Amino acid sequence: ENYARQMQDAYETLEARFIPRPPRPQASPPPAKLRVVPLPGALTQAELRQSGFFNAEWYRTRHPDVVLSGLDPEDHFLAFGDALGRSPGPGFDAAAYLHRYRDLRQQRPAALRHYVRYGRAEKREITPVPLRPGALTEELWSRLSGPAGPVGSASRFVRHAGHRTVPAPTRRVLLCAHVASRMLFGGERSFLDMADGLGALGAEVIAVVPRGTAPEYIAALKDRSAAVIVTACPWWKAGTPEDEIVIADFCDIIARERITLVHANTIMLREPLTAARRMGLPAVIHVRELIRHDTALTDRIGETPETIEDALYDRADLLIVNSAATGRDFPRADPAPALVYNTADMIALAALPPRPAGPTLRVGMISSNLPKKGLAALTALADRLGEAHPEIRFRLIGPQNDHTAALSSRIEVLGYVDDPARAVGELDVVLSLSDFHESFGRTVLEGQAAGRPAIVWDRGAPPEVIADGVTGFVIPPGDIDALAAALLRLAGDQALYDSLAAAARSRAATIFGPENYARQMQDAYETLEARFTPHRMTLRPRGDIAARPRDSLRIAYFVWHFPVRSETFVLNELRQLRAEGHDVRVFCKGSPQPDFTPDFDIQWENVRDAAHLAARLTETGRNVCHAHFVYPTVTDMLWPACEQAGIPFTFIAHAQDIFRHANDAKNRIGEI
Repeated sequence: ENYARQMQDAYETLEARFIPRPPRPQASPPPAKLRVVPLPGALTQAELRQSGFFNAEWYRTRHPDVVLSGLDPEDHFLAFGDALGRSPGPGFDAAAYLHRYRDLRQQRPAALRHYVRYGRAEKREITPVPLRPGALTEELWSRLSGPAGPVGSASRFVRHAGHRTVPAPTRRVLLCAHVASRMLFGGERSFLDMADGLGALGAEVIAVVPRGTAPEYIAALKDRSAAVIVTACPWWKAGTPEDEIVIADFCDIIARERITLVHANTIMLREPLTAARRMGLPAVIHVRELIRHDTALTDRIGETPETIEDALYDRADLLIVNSAATGRDFPRADPAPALVYNTADMIALAALPPRPAGPTLRVGMISSNLPKKGLAALTALADRLGEAHPEIRFRLIGPQNDHTAALSSRIEVLGYVDDPARAVGELDVVLSLSDFHESFGRTVLEGQAAGRPAIVWDRGAPPEVIADGVTGFVIPPGDIDALAAALLRLAGDQALYDSLAAAARSRAATIFGPENYARQMQDAYETLEARFTPHRMTLRPRGDIAARPRDSLRIAYFVWHFPVRSETFVLNELRQLRAEGHDVRVFCKGSPQPDFTPDFDIQWENVRDAAHLAARLTETGRNVCHAHFVYPTVTDMLWPACEQAGIPFTFIAHAQDIFRHANDAKNRIGEI
């Protein structure tokens, strides 16, 4: 009332003395259009237009200083934007282009100028600009991306710069997720908690999320990490081998980001862990799955719990489990899994007000609202108590779907709530009634942190999260009578409720608070680092290399030119093979040094093409072939010839097969 009275007095004072001001003089006409002279060697107007990448409206929208400069957007980009590393339009990400290639990261040229003049001919990859949450609407993005949209080969991963860099990090951790849906559930929230926890330890986090991750989630991760990388994150699946291209991508990420430790947030990822092994880094699997209680999971993987356990120990240097229940699935004592309990936003949850005064008791679940989450048990409980005890109100928080539509009318479905504290605030008692073994029970913890007693089935990890009779009740699975009795005790005894609520808040902060989480994580990492030694890298051969008697080898040795004085590695290999008595014959495309003859006994002959080589391999009785260099030696000659002749071959790749970009694009080494 006083606020309104003061506001009324203020307005009346203003209106009593207000006199309209006279109109201002007419503004002077806008200045003539400004132009600048680009620096020597800068991109020309013709090059910019022919590139097809420049979009004036997009460029002006992204960079407010363009309008302030008074320059035409095209002139501004030619004079300043390209040199400043700005993208010309949504189809060309300048920062990603420079970051992708080591030589460009060192030279830092104007990105579009380099691509137009050199990169396109060198077949360098480009990527579109990622959509920045809140910067452009999807509709405007679609309109601006029209004809000047993504051009060239799409990148297999996209890097978003984060906002949390650490000047002297204790570790640089590649933190890998396997799922990130638009609606955030336990897995997504735990991943955010991990990034926060590692940051508290002084680590710098590079987060990896699968393609299709919502922009809002990427934005949340950017606040917690130095970078967020979106790439393929295939799941472990029956009959599906690891993807060598994905492994190579993770090796590339590890090298580019100077990673010192790889941490996978699930057992379902394989490729980042294999990449860690190949790069000589420690690998951690954060186990959140109960492999001995989830037949759907083991069926998907196509392995037994025992073979899954063996594979995980082979794949990782340390297993971290999120509960003692999860740890019981991994009984090995050496090395024993490290226990790191999940945490939650204790400050926001503890700030929630207590249960409102009065007889009403709001009871319910926060879940993904699939049947396995215990919808049938909640319905049975509501039907049992709803009519006789109207003071008990049953609620369900989570996505609305066909399953929730079919629930009892006694259950109020509130829908998905994106803020855990707001969701918990709708309940006075939190239930966990899943039909399966949960590996933790995040909503139970969130309720406990907010001073909400919990009632849980005696199954999986939720009984660890509460203290039976102290912060809630543990009930035999499926016993609706016992469940109803426990609920009636809380509804009818305010003192009991208050006691459990206070104990829940205290216990949650002590055992599951962020300080304890960071301490447990630090202990786990230090234990790993104290005993870690890099694994010797072994790669499986592409084909079955069966042993054969040495005296049965009839070797074909293919090189592009032979003999060549400078290729001493070829001459030395052949000299050694002949000294050991092997039957070796050299095939080549030409002999450019006719005046040079090797100082050992060796036969060679020229071949015209792959078909001619295949014929000569057969005619001379060769049964194994070897070569140096990939392109064009193997790609164009030895590979097709051996395919035609049915003869196995080996080869040694050289530096030029990596660093000469035309060769890298043409050598097809992955297929070979």
